Amino acid sequence: MNCVSSLTLCAAIFAGLMTGAAQKVVPDKDNVVASRLEGDWVPDLELGERLGTKAKETLSFKADVSALDRVPAGLLAYLKDKHVYLAGTVTIARLKDDASAQPMPAVVIESKGNPTLVCFRSRGGKEIDDSESGIVMLATAREKAKDIMFMGGDFNNEPMRAWRRKPE
Repeated sequence: MNCVSSLTLCAAIFAGLMTGAAQKVVPDKDNVVASRLEGDWVPDLELGERLGTKAKETLSFKADVSALDRVPAGLLAYLKDKHVYLAGTVTIARLKDDASAQPMPAVVIESKGNPTLVCFRSRGGKEIDDSESGIVMLATAREKAKDIMFMGGDFNNEPMRAWRRKPE
């Protein structure tokens, strides 16, 4: 293979990694967060009070690898060396104003040893141009309906907020 062919192949592989991010998702049934995050979550007021925090929104997670097709390659570059355990959408709705909630592409990765949720969103326009992340933990219960989710900021010095599964 000559140099030009090698460069072309390398460029094609790199482009595939960036634009075909769905190919990079490698689910792992033993990853507690990725395997149990999907569903609807409401603030757990009792735990929030104990933690000294208050979740002010509901969260809804849906697995959907194709959601990453909406994310520009420049933002997906961050995932190049990351293991993506779950891809899909997250919808965050304020408790008193859920009409404005829009699903955002999101992934669960490991960052600095912590399960981390990365959401891709628009900061002011119609196109996705930003990402936000936060550490996410799950306390699994014997019954899935009683799971508890904790989410904090990017760093370990930020307090966690608590959610429980939305009752059916």
